[in-house]
Amino acid sequence: MKRLLIVTAVACLALLTVSATQAKGPGGNSPSAKACQKGGWQTKVRPDGTPFTSEQACTSYAAMGGQLVFCTRVGTDGPEHLGKVAGDEVVCGFGGTDSVGDLDAGGVFYGGAGGDSAENVSGTFYGGDDPDFVNTIWAGGTFNGEGGNDRVINMRAGTYDGGAGSDTLCLDLSGGTETTITSVEEDCFG
Repeated sequence: MKRLLIVTAVACLALLTVSATQAKGPGGNSPSAKACQKGGWQTKVRPDGTPFTSEQACTSYAAMGGQLVFCTRVGTDGPEHLGKVAGDEVVCGFGGTDSVGDLDAGGVFYGGAGGDSAENVSGTFYGGDDPDFVNTIWAGGTFNGEGGNDRVINMRAGTYDGGAGSDTLCLDLSGGTETTITSVEEDCFG
């Protein structure tokens, strides 16, 4: 009888331990949330390119299951030219009027706030709420203008989604994919 009582007590204790652990959930921060700590938030953005304003904002977003994008190169709040974006890079502008030269296939440029620009887009360019500009979209290239009055001069192939705003495609030389563009003009210069 005494043995049955001990076995029952041990089983009840084990059940209570499992129930308490399940109610509490996983302990500590997720690895993504930890990546925001000790200044890490300054090199992370949301998938739409929106930067975080603080460590707490990044940690909270990641702890709730939000996906983080890790920037391999980061601009400043001011205007700057960030050079070429290689195919294995994720470049984040983070405000100001940022520009890049060639955006290679596989490369990603998050312009952020400010009127951002790219010369030749074969990768993916995420603009922000201000007017953004692309000289040429090449095969496989994608430009997501988001908000603002965006403008593309030449579209050889690829995809142009102007987003909100009054957006313009000057010369469509390829039959690429255009969505949410206000106007397609044969001559933007005359």
